[in-house]
Amino acid sequence: IVQDWSRANQLASKKEPLSLYIEGIVKRVHKYLTAFNSIIWDYKNAGLLTIFDAGFIDLDRQYLTVGINGFVEGAEFLGIKIDPDDKSYQNYPNYVIMIKGEVLSTSIDYRVREAVPINITYKLLI
Repeated sequence: IVQDWSRANQLASKKEPLSLYIEGIVKRVHKYLTAFNSIIWDYKNAGLLTIFDAGFIDLDRQYLTVGINGFVEGAEFLGIKIDPDDKSYQNYPNYVIMIKGEVLSTSIDYRVREAVPINITYKLLI
């Protein structure tokens, strides 16, 4: 699952603090990933995923992955210029840390509570 943070910034700015909005999105992504994982296990148990039965992929070692894209676009929407010579650029690292921190803490809480492996990937421009 990949969340476009640029769009999240646009919506959050009208409703609530960005960190709360991100937490809600990440929780929904976790629910989706858990449901999808259950479907995969059902298929495996029904013998429909022969690649798993053949031992090429170990389903117990598969991670549920949350992907983060749109850092630059989201920052630009908030008025942060991605230019080291611009004064607003000093806000960009804090913006990235806030988003990554919220996704990470929400994911760690979920991983501990539900005992599922969660992985986070992101594409970042600095």
